Amino acid sequence: TFSVLTQDNIDLKDISGITYRRNGDIFCNQDRDFISDLDTIPFPSRELIDNENYLRVDTAKKMTTLQVSRGCPNACIFCLAGSLYGNMQRKRSPGNIIEEIHECKDKFGLHDFFFRPDTFTLDKNWVIDLCRQTVDMNLDIDWVCNSRVNTLDREILAWMKKAGCWGIALGIESGSQISLDRMNKHITIDQSRKAVRLCHDQGIKSLLYFVIGFPWEDENDIQGSIRFAKELKGDFVEFNIAVPFPGTKYYELARKDDLLISETFEGYGYWRPMIRTRHLSSDKLLRLRKKAMLSS
Repeated sequence: TFSVLTQDNIDLKDISGITYRRNGDIFCNQDRDFISDLDTIPFPSRELIDNENYLRVDTAKKMTTLQVSRGCPNACIFCLAGSLYGNMQRKRSPGNIIEEIHECKDKFGLHDFFFRPDTFTLDKNWVIDLCRQTVDMNLDIDWVCNSRVNTLDREILAWMKKAGCWGIALGIESGSQISLDRMNKHITIDQSRKAVRLCHDQGIKSLLYFVIGFPWEDENDIQGSIRFAKELKGDFVEFNIAVPFPGTKYYELARKDDLLISETFEGYGYWRPMIRTRHLSSDKLLRLRKKAMLSS
């Protein structure tokens, strides 16, 4: 899109994938097709940022992000991944990823990475291929990733550990199966238990993500999630308040039930609710999140 915008005599209305203002009115053009071959995208210009500002939480070593794939076939009602990146996962080749790792190490002295996709472990064979090449080339890196609890088994975790994975963020979301089903999460409570246990067995730390504040939730639901977090005994736990991003089914549900307390996102986020539930005020949600973070 940028290369098109820099051309002369181009009318904005003819450029797909942009939104613009003209004479006070806002125009949104048709979507631009997603880039299918991610290997064609240049590596980030890391020389333009101060890499010293991005540190691992446990060692304070410099850390950077690698966007190794885009798109997610899952359809959780609160997640923007599908709206932003599409519902089909597009992956970079292992060779292209390793080339960027080499650049990070040689040019910027970076050895710690966050493999960024919303679900790194969707394609088991691709993950194992990347890990095998990382091991064969003796890259000697440390990295973390995001995962769904129903995509892990002993084989994939063994390869990830061997390739330098020290931590996995797991979308546990809730201690209630009813809530998980309403979120369209397509996981079970027992799968969450198994995933945390498998990580522990491989010596990989687990970060447990929970989301609270959905329209149907009352205090008992959230207390149940707090109890579940304690039961799982992950290495790190984070509770966030669901944000009704436009483009998600959660946003449509919140508007339908008149649960939004603001029409603007300014000043609101995972830490400050812009919604209430059918049973809880936004202030109560804030207090429950604080309790969850302090007690888990």
